Amino acid sequence: MLSSALVAALVMVATPAWAATVTLAPAEDTYLNLDATTYAASVELNVYTWPVNKIANAILLRWDLSSVPAGAVVESAVLELVMIRVDGADSTYDSTVHRLTRRPVLSLATGRTYDGVNEWTPSACCYQGIPLAQADLAPAESVTVLDRTLGVKRWAVTGIVRAWLADPALNLGLLVNSDLVAGDGGRSFASLEAVDVTQRPRLVVTYALSCLTPPTGTWSVTSLSAQVGTFTVEFQVTPAGAAVVDAVVGLARSAPTTYTDLAAIVLFDNRGFITARNGGGYSAVAAIPYQDGAMYQVRLAVDLTAHRYSAFVRSGGGAEQAVGVDYAFRLEQSTATSLAALGLRDSLGTTRVCGWALSLPPASPTFLTLTWQDNAGNEDGFRVDRGDDGGVLREVTRVGANVVTYRDETVARGHAYCYEVRAFNAAGASASSNRACKGPPGLPALTVSTEVTP
Repeated sequence: MLSSALVAALVMVATPAWAATVTLAPAEDTYLNLDATTYAASVELNVYTWPVNKIANAILLRWDLSSVPAGAVVESAVLELVMIRVDGADSTYDSTVHRLTRRPVLSLATGRTYDGVNEWTPSACCYQGIPLAQADLAPAESVTVLDRTLGVKRWAVTGIVRAWLADPALNLGLLVNSDLVAGDGGRSFASLEAVDVTQRPRLVVTYALSCLTPPTGTWSVTSLSAQVGTFTVEFQVTPAGAAVVDAVVGLARSAPTTYTDLAAIVLFDNRGFITARNGGGYSAVAAIPYQDGAMYQVRLAVDLTAHRYSAFVRSGGGAEQAVGVDYAFRLEQSTATSLAALGLRDSLGTTRVCGWALSLPPASPTFLTLTWQDNAGNEDGFRVDRGDDGGVLREVTRVGANVVTYRDETVARGHAYCYEVRAFNAAGASASSNRACKGPPGLPALTVSTEVTP
């Protein structure tokens, strides 16, 4: 079994004030085997040792952490998998969890390749030199000792999730590994495709919310990445310290020092109601009272180009209510060219603002489109080869005769790819077209001009 120095106990972490826990399903999952087959549609995720003391399977999972608010401090993160089967005679089985250092395409990844075409970094880890991503891993974050009892099993991944939030470019996925020192056997878990939704993988993240807590009559500010188009900011407001408060929270070009520095503003007023600024004054679509000590989720949907915004609020499990719709920025900020700060000031109480999060409109789909000239008169179809920029090209797809375009939706943003096209028929294939490269994905289509005559 693995050295006990890696074993990390899963401890219950006391939830601090102004903390929250979110349970996340993976965006996608799969497992790798000693073959060139993809198992992304499997209802199982497997770790397995075969032959003795050699890794034969590895589990890959990818997570979207956008629901964890910006600025949140992760207290704990735990991966939970439901074990559904035990193979082999070992009474215990050690399974490590790692951060991936290469971005796979999970829907296409196999034991040999990370995207169905390009090979994982070579490794002598496994049977017949099949790499199984073993050279594309960070050191083990923790190890869980799996007994033979079916049910929920947990791995500590706090350090990995903290690293992902600190640098989203590191969020390439998790790998749950097989036991390096074990007999022929392993463990199986329910996947994202499992029929029983209660058995599917989950990531449980507990985090402390960053808060603005200014003393009465002073400003508290947090910086945001400067925004120049349409965007949404959400935050939690808790009026406190008085039966009624007089608290403004809003967006500004830079750290506000006076009310006129704010552009889009929500006011918890001294009459006990929530309003928003519309040009020269405060108003609301409907009367929305607030209570001392209650928490309110506020959402500002901002269009900086038009210098307008809408404000919404929700309390507890209630429905979201509109405070103001298509309101104008405060008059003094009607020509603002960017907004880069969130500010709070309460002249009567000690209102808190926590858990702010910035979101942008959805990014365009990640893909590359190839087009080519059909100079062949007797082809059965065309073969498209692809590889990393500077790497070996391998076949990625085939299309029919007279087809002159291919949309590749298996590319990863931030990578450059190269393509060549050949015509083929029963007699063989033509010479390759010229090579065309493009990156990062998501940019306009490239064109491959070919001379393809079998």
